[in-house]
Amino acid sequence: MSESTRITLALPTDVYQEISAARERQEIDSVAGFIREAVEEKVARLRWQRNLAELRDEIRGAGGLRLQGSKEEVIERLRETRRQIFETEYAHLYRWQSVCFWPHRDKSGFGEAP
Repeated sequence: MSESTRITLALPTDVYQEISAARERQEIDSVAGFIREAVEEKVARLRWQRNLAELRDEIRGAGGLRLQGSKEEVIERLRETRRQIFETEYAHLYRWQSVCFWPHRDKSGFGEAP
């Protein structure tokens, strides 16, 4: 558990009464634990929203998603982008494996493994 700081918190009476009733019904372990979890969930949600906003800004800054055109044109551009990413990031791994593990390939690119 991370470091803690003790604070005094003022809650509306109806909110505190509802939390206390939940504790009495054993729906929660403690009032402090319930409030801690609620705050942690809210902070995580705010962090997610901030990250989403940053991603949207990054996409917008890079020219957007460029989804103009017909469905088929969009799909074709996505396939081309995927191919380019593969060629840039991963293709060398597969070329290396094919040279190391299947050096006796025929002209079709296939053949018997050694």
